[in-house]
Amino acid sequence: MSEEKPNREELAIRHFNTAAKAHRENDIDLAIEHYGHAISLGMESADLYNNLGVALRSKKRQHAAIGCYHRAIQLKPDNPGAYSNLGNAYRDLARYTQAVRAHRKSVALAKGTPESVYNLGLAIRDFGKVEESITCFDRVLDARPDHGECKWDRAISFLQLGDYEEGFKQYEARWLLARTPPRPMEAPAWDGGDLEDKTLLLYQEQGFGDMLQFVRFVPLIKERFGGKIILECQPPLVRLFQSVNGVDQVIPVGAPLPEHDFATPLLSLPKILGTTLETLPNQVPYIRAPQPHTMRLNTPPDMGLKVGIVWAGKMTPRDRSCPYTQMLDLLDIPGVHFYSLQRDERAGDIDKFGCSALSPNLGDRMGDFADTATIMEQLDLIITIDSAVAHLAGGLGCQVWTLLLYASDWRWLMDRDDSPWYPTMRLFRQQEPNNWDSVFTNVKMALEQLMEEKNQA
Repeated sequence: MSEEKPNREELAIRHFNTAAKAHRENDIDLAIEHYGHAISLGMESADLYNNLGVALRSKKRQHAAIGCYHRAIQLKPDNPGAYSNLGNAYRDLARYTQAVRAHRKSVALAKGTPESVYNLGLAIRDFGKVEESITCFDRVLDARPDHGECKWDRAISFLQLGDYEEGFKQYEARWLLARTPPRPMEAPAWDGGDLEDKTLLLYQEQGFGDMLQFVRFVPLIKERFGGKIILECQPPLVRLFQSVNGVDQVIPVGAPLPEHDFATPLLSLPKILGTTLETLPNQVPYIRAPQPHTMRLNTPPDMGLKVGIVWAGKMTPRDRSCPYTQMLDLLDIPGVHFYSLQRDERAGDIDKFGCSALSPNLGDRMGDFADTATIMEQLDLIITIDSAVAHLAGGLGCQVWTLLLYASDWRWLMDRDDSPWYPTMRLFRQQEPNNWDSVFTNVKMALEQLMEEKNQA
């Protein structure tokens, strides 16, 4: 007797179960495939659409994920998880009004569970209501004192408000995050005690931009506490950091550690020093290009303004890039000559748009940050998105214009066009999410004014 074939409903359930198992095992492509089969067989389930949305969002397909979450909500309007997921997807796309609305709905349905309030706090902060985000994070920590991610984001909110004393104290919460576990060191951590006849190892953490920003504290440590200072950093920073006052030895990450008495991560120095917005060390330059060097641009001295540009950076934790086409709007200003400092695959945008003669790429000449610094010091201005290049230019004391997203990083504070970290930096902020047009309108006006001033000098 032949086995009876499963009907469409049974087949759909089988596909859903296969998808759910693949999803749990992080085989996202297989999960998406079988969720799709279940839908094609007519399965209508809030969990199905919600799960598919989660899978699609993990593959950076936020628009499709949003459609799935809306279908899940239509099928189960009282589902707080679907609203929270919807808010997260809107936040990914910088659609902050919709994100906040969805998260408020989730909080109401979930009766204020810690995770729903935490997600609301994140969205509210991106929307520009930083004080309110701290209120949300406080509510979460009242219920879940062990919520490491929330402690970290609470610290970021304090820093964004310019409360550096509290912010850097709370910034130590980064060691509670699964993605940044504390590095085991044999030597004790330095707590600000005297270093006379002692050796302090300042070890690397986080990215290039963070290291470039925080290395400013090393001369202060040397001046106040003495001792020998060893600085560990990523290999592309080694030559550059040898120019930092107070550094006795620079070693690359991965090299054997020299003998030392204390070991402290570089980014903990502001907390140890009790740094406030008013006491922030901002004398520039605190880094310098190596001398002598042979990397010359060979440009005539009377050629006008020489401007370096960077429009793209890494995608995580948040893509801060702007389209290269926005830079094209600047190319018609008479007397301004552009040079690309872009180093990754996005440097290909230049040839893609036929602009190799208008903005020749210097990225392939830059083997490390010392090379980049050498080129920057020969330019009149750097225009860059929020990237390590911005911190390098600022630390060198170069004139630099930094282009910021609507929800920008904590270090640029709020609602100001200057930076207490870099006195030669000017900030150009998006006035609304996803809109670079007004930014580049203002940049173009400022660049035309700068060119006019140069012509009148």
